[in-house]
Amino acid sequence: MVLTDTIHRAPAAYLFGQTADNKHSVLERGAELLRDNVVSRLLLHDAQGEKNKGYEGIGVWKKHLSEGGVRASQITGIPCLELGHTFSEAKALAKYAHDQGWGKLIIVAAPFHQLRAFISMVTAIRLLQNTTLRVYNQVGSTLPWDQKVLHSQGILMATRQDLIVEELRRIKRYQRQSKLMRLGADGLMFLKTALRNGTLLESLRKIPHYAKQCSSVHLLATDEVLKYLEWRDGA
Repeated sequence: MVLTDTIHRAPAAYLFGQTADNKHSVLERGAELLRDNVVSRLLLHDAQGEKNKGYEGIGVWKKHLSEGGVRASQITGIPCLELGHTFSEAKALAKYAHDQGWGKLIIVAAPFHQLRAFISMVTAIRLLQNTTLRVYNQVGSTLPWDQKVLHSQGILMATRQDLIVEELRRIKRYQRQSKLMRLGADGLMFLKTALRNGTLLESLRKIPHYAKQCSSVHLLATDEVLKYLEWRDGA
């Protein structure tokens, strides 16, 4: 349902942050939505707190969009004071859309990332108790599935095909009710990734930073997200 969402016109489309390896998927789709008059504005993550090492920043993304014909007046930065990750982006975006009084919004993410981005948005809307915002999906353009790329704060190296599985695992971990279970699962994933990439010693030095950025995410259960979709698409 997320990957095949129908197109709805909306005031704006938010482009979820990505690493340099995957940014073109999101940026190309955002520019296309503007050209097709589906939206009149693109929203970008404006990291104002601790920087996400995987995201190049709003300046780089604005420059790329400008080179593709997007005017500066068509781009708005969404300030985010927290460490830049999918859920913190979703919370900042939900608040911004609520403050603007919007009823609809489109989100764009890389194909392997779209599902987690949407679940994060629904979770953020529930936390904000903004029950009037209808969020729709438009998936980023497809890049080679067998290409190895950096993802997830710029610390995970895998093919885009393998990232599909990794994203599903993350969703499952973040949906767990127990914080202790989420912390344990995060730690196991961290070590498995380090062993797979052959960077165990280097990765161990990053544990405090990693724990700080990953332990607090708690996503809604799948059944709750389906209820949101039922409400969104209802009369």
